[in-house]
Amino acid sequence: MKKVLPLKVRRIVESNLKGKEHLFKFRIDKDSTLTIYDADPTSVFHFTYAEAYQDNNSNNTHRIWVQPKNSEDIEEADLEVDIKKLEVYFEQWCNLIVEYNQESQIFQDSISQAYYDELEPNFKIVDKDAAIRPFSIEQQKVIVEFLSRSKKLFTAQKKDIDEAKEVVSLIEEVNRTISRSTKSEVVKKIRIIVAKGYKIGLRIGEKFLIDFSTELAKKLLTGGQWKSQLILELASYILFLDMVKSMF
Repeated sequence: MKKVLPLKVRRIVESNLKGKEHLFKFRIDKDSTLTIYDADPTSVFHFTYAEAYQDNNSNNTHRIWVQPKNSEDIEEADLEVDIKKLEVYFEQWCNLIVEYNQESQIFQDSISQAYYDELEPNFKIVDKDAAIRPFSIEQQKVIVEFLSRSKKLFTAQKKDIDEAKEVVSLIEEVNRTISRSTKSEVVKKIRIIVAKGYKIGLRIGEKFLIDFSTELAKKLLTGGQWKSQLILELASYILFLDMVKSMF
């Protein structure tokens, strides 16, 4: 691999795979195409570096094939990117493979899984950059502030203590990693938190979901900063609840 890849590409590959080599396998074809596979023999996930060339504006461009495309789409993507975006996509892909190979508590829990699946339409982000960019600094501050206060809701639970501790741990993880996570990754974790909240109790789940939507609708939606389908739908849900209450 040393002399069949551009040096910058080689550095990106080596730095991201260091210490994780056991999770991947490699193949270099005669045309110098490099393919890195998920080491799981049942997996079709791969990252292929196909070629480097100069576009019509003499910019260095790299063609890659990536599967899964991101944390929300497991299909393959055929992309033409500059070196900076290549690094972003490769790092993201490596992190996805690492996560896929970890045991997932939620997928071992059929009840939480059911709530997680049901919540999917409400947590679909429409931002085109959701898979590669983080939330803005101001958005991160709002999310961290809200989750930190919501943490008290779960630490105060006297029943289902183990479940509540798991939710608290997830909240702490989001707060700790939000600055280096993409929008999609953050929303996925919040969706897990809400799903587990519903398992603890219907009122707990509803309170968390409604408080979450109200808080972010008030501080982010009105400022035109949050463009996700999540907040638009939840804000509509709050208005619906208010309308129902006014009827009685």
